[in-house]
Amino acid sequence: MNLPVHTTDTLLLDHYQGESIIDMFIHTILFHRLTLGRTVKPKEMTNPIFDSLYYVKIADEEVEERVKEQVAHTMMTLKERASGTVSLVFYHIQPASGWFRKEEKTEVEKWRIPVQWYEPYDRSVRHEAKEERVRRAYESLLRILMSVTLEPVLFSQGSIHSPSLPFEVMDSDKKNSLKEILQFIVSGPPKLGLF
Repeated sequence: MNLPVHTTDTLLLDHYQGESIIDMFIHTILFHRLTLGRTVKPKEMTNPIFDSLYYVKIADEEVEERVKEQVAHTMMTLKERASGTVSLVFYHIQPASGWFRKEEKTEVEKWRIPVQWYEPYDRSVRHEAKEERVRRAYESLLRILMSVTLEPVLFSQGSIHSPSLPFEVMDSDKKNSLKEILQFIVSGPPKLGLF
């Protein structure tokens, strides 16, 4: 099965706008994807930067906290570069079978949100023009969500209240840091499943 990858329009943002706009995009995708075959309580939100932009998210504190944490971590690494890509990956989790095996994550769907930053202190673009660019990108995201069909069985695993909700927000352009490379070297060769 080929992994469906959906790419939105590139977002051009100020550094202070990044987290709230990406949060809006991620919650919109989650709402449209994770409500397949489930009954969830929607929550209407206003974007804190552009108060004319509204979106709907799943009214679940655990999901909100998880998204907030992952988006904050992703945006912290992304702000170090002039551009990058935020990815939202959905997984199908296969439970462990056997004593020495771990549960396996298989990617089911991937959403890529390209981001570019305005130059710091750039006053040449008005707030209204920035809002219009974000609105167009958001409308493009909604068109993609409405045109893409996916079998509900892929997203029906688990409960919305499950702590292992199968998604992850990450910086897909992230290069491994020296610390991560050293941790990999010190940890030794990969462990092979015996059974």
